[in-house]
Amino acid sequence: MSTSKLDTLIQVETPEAIDIQLRPASLYQRITAFSLDLLIRTVWFVLSTIALIMLADSLSIIADDNNFWSVIVGLMLINLFVTTWLYFVLFEVFNKGRTPGKMVAHIRVLHDDGSPIGWSASMIRNLLRAFDSLPFGYAIGIVSILLTDKGQRFGDLFSSSIVVDEQVERRQKDWLTGLKNIEVITPPVALTREEQYSIVSFTERHLHISRARQQELAEQLCYDLGLVSEQPIQTVLGMGKYYLGQKKEDL
Repeated sequence: MSTSKLDTLIQVETPEAIDIQLRPASLYQRITAFSLDLLIRTVWFVLSTIALIMLADSLSIIADDNNFWSVIVGLMLINLFVTTWLYFVLFEVFNKGRTPGKMVAHIRVLHDDGSPIGWSASMIRNLLRAFDSLPFGYAIGIVSILLTDKGQRFGDLFSSSIVVDEQVERRQKDWLTGLKNIEVITPPVALTREEQYSIVSFTERHLHISRARQQELAEQLCYDLGLVSEQPIQTVLGMGKYYLGQKKEDL
C-alpha cells in the first residue's frame, strides 16, 4: 500500500526489535547547542587557567623545583584537552547524550538505532570534529548534515550516531493521552509491517493534524486495508491504540 509521509520523522528499529520514530535535530538547534557549549567551555578554560596561574604563582614562593612550571604547563594542557574534547564525551555518556548546550536546545545524541550513546561512539564522533570543522566554521560537517537523510555529520556517520529533537521524544510518551475515549480495535486481519507503521504513525501524529486531514488520511487507510467504517478516524485510532498497547507490553 502507498502511504503519505506525515512529517520529517524517521523510523528506526531498536535492538529489542521495537520500532520508534525520531526526528533529526535541525541545523539551527545544533548550531545553538554548539555555540552555548563553546561559550561554557571558553569561560571555564579562561577562569580555570587564571586560577591555576594564581595558585602556581603563590606556590612558586615555597616551591624550589626546576620542573615546577613544567608541571603547571602540563596541567594547563590537560585542562585544554578536557575542555575541548572530553567535555563532550563525558556529558554525552553520563547525561543521556546531552551537553548543557544540547539540553538548552532540546536535542540529544543517540546511536542510530535509538539506543543510548556509548563510550566508543561518543569518542569517535567527537574526535572527528577536527575533520568536520574543516576548512573553517564546520563547513564539511554542515554540508554533511544538510545532505544526509538523518542529518549526520561525518562524525555521526562513522560512529553510527544521530542527533535528535528531544521534544518529539517527549511527545511520543503521551501517545495515549488523547485516546482515553477511543475503544481498542483488534485488526480483523493480519497487517503487514508497513500497514502497522502507517496506523501507528497516524495515531501518534493525529493531534497535530487538522480534522479534515485526519478524515482524509483515515479514509485512505481504511480503503487500503479493505475496511468499511462509518467512523474511519475512530477505527484507525482504535487499531493504533491496539498496536501501541502491544509495543508497551513488549517493552
